[in-house]
Amino acid sequence: MARLHVNQFVGVDSDDPHIEFEERKNGPSTVSLLYGLDAYRERQHELVDDYDEWSGYLFPSTQAETGHIDSDTVRNRFHRLAKQAGVRVDGGLPKPHMARRFWYSQYQDALADVLDRLDIIADEQGSSSADVVHQNYLSEEKRREARRPAMRELLADAFGK
Repeated sequence: MARLHVNQFVGVDSDDPHIEFEERKNGPSTVSLLYGLDAYRERQHELVDDYDEWSGYLFPSTQAETGHIDSDTVRNRFHRLAKQAGVRVDGGLPKPHMARRFWYSQYQDALADVLDRLDIIADEQGSSSADVVHQNYLSEEKRREARRPAMRELLADAFGK
């Protein structure tokens, strides 16, 4: 997160915006951008306006040799934001990894919504389940296309938009 760079954001003006990670704990990967493109664009414009020579990092630092803030700074900001918002989990401040837990929970709910819609197709076509239709008969592009609106709706509800 601390070293996110604009070069990692691909297809932000397409139907398949995503972030490409070459280095991650789990290895290289691509993460779909389902929500927050407006916030990304606003942040990019702010940085272009605020810095004479912007490095392209979304969280720049003029003091760090890397050109971006440190992961500890992200963690501190996360805690400060949670404290200001009055967010508590089990009586204490949430930890940053809990945001990922929230994301996966929402993602699972979105997938359940997609599978519910596919139940009708599975019944009509004589498939044993919606999961069979989802996994075996839809391309990855069609699966993403089906998940995106469901996930966007859940995130919009969660963030009050």
